[in-house]
Amino acid sequence: MSTHTIGPLAVGAVAVVLGGIWLLGALLTRRRRAAFASTYASAGGIFYTVFQLGCAGALIMVGLVMVLVVMVSGR
Repeated sequence: MSTHTIGPLAVGAVAVVLGGIWLLGALLTRRRRAAFASTYASAGGIFYTVFQLGCAGALIMVGLVMVLVVMVSGR
């Protein structure tokens, strides 16, 4: 493995890990806020959670695509 492939692989792996942490954080926040359901709902909390989940999913997908592109182009 050359140094030209290690960088993008590391960036892709970090993106996947950060996306997973972000996803976990969004789910834990949602669970904590369930105790205050009326306040959470009136403040638009579900939209905030959906937005966080979407961004985390996009970050994971970008990381996976980056890793796959490096793997395929390395052959």
